[in-house]
Amino acid sequence: MAIACALGCIEGSLPGAAAELARESAARPPAEAGNRSGPSAQEKPVPGKRYTAVAWLLVTRGTPCPASPADKEGAAEFESYKSTQEQLLKSPWVLTAALRDETVRRMPIVRRQDEKHNAVPWLASELRVGSVRPASGILTVSLTASLPGEAAALVNAVVRAYFSEVVGAEQLEVMNRLKKLEQLYAEKERELAEMRSRLREMSERLGSSTAPGARLRQQLAETRLLASEKELAGLKGDLRRARGELKLQKILKADTKREEARVQVLEEMTQECQLEAVKCLREAAQIDRTSVELEMATAEIGNLQEVLRTIAAERHELGARLRAPRRVLVVGDPQQPAQVPETPD
Repeated sequence: MAIACALGCIEGSLPGAAAELARESAARPPAEAGNRSGPSAQEKPVPGKRYTAVAWLLVTRGTPCPASPADKEGAAEFESYKSTQEQLLKSPWVLTAALRDETVRRMPIVRRQDEKHNAVPWLASELRVGSVRPASGILTVSLTASLPGEAAALVNAVVRAYFSEVVGAEQLEVMNRLKKLEQLYAEKERELAEMRSRLREMSERLGSSTAPGARLRQQLAETRLLASEKELAGLKGDLRRARGELKLQKILKADTKREEARVQVLEEMTQECQLEAVKCLREAAQIDRTSVELEMATAEIGNLQEVLRTIAAERHELGARLRAPRRVLVVGDPQQPAQVPETPD
């Protein structure tokens, strides 16, 4: 009755796969009331009798609807995924974890193999994992032993270790990655806010928030600089001539007041023009530096925005993986998927 209820629940959520599971499990003998799931201390091997314990796993395609026969890519992915799970069920780290189970460790057969340092290879050779038929979504994990309780306990330990070491570990890895991405996203958002603040400050200094506007201001400053340098060159020429005339008038002992006044005015104008030229030069240099910084900041903001989009996309993907139902399900009790066989093979 418990298996029938479990199949009914699965059938409601996974129509195609559950229908197959229902057909395959019809031949399974129903679990007896009080059926054991582990070895009993009173069990004694009977010569010539062997017992096989079987756990049934349902592997889904990971999509809401069954794939169509024409979906060759989806079918290939499904077969590859199922084959990978078969290999993982018999992988050394899963078998090692299964052999750490307290009930399994106490078994005489396991202790004998442990003494030979051969427990993992022995369990790998005894364990059978495979599909009930080609292209089926049903995997069976089975083991045959002289004692029915030992067979069931070993199968159950392997299935539990698989879900702990593989399925649970994958989910934990996704959760850890998601946590790191959340931290990285917050860090990049802070960097983006700081960069935008710097960009505003540079824009205020330049009077423009764009690189073309900054370049225009730089061109204007350079134009003013050229005009100042041209004016300065003219004033210097006038000043040289005025000084020459003044010197000549002093030699001739003529009235020099007018020339002295003219020289003084030209000297003041030249000094002012020099100061203006220096100011224009500094302004042009400052605009040049700031415009380069502006371009770099704009590029950095673009890079940060791209990084944030990439992180957001991966966060969405990982979140969907966490919310998605597991692709491998145990039929029956996840802690005791294999019941103790009542009859020998």
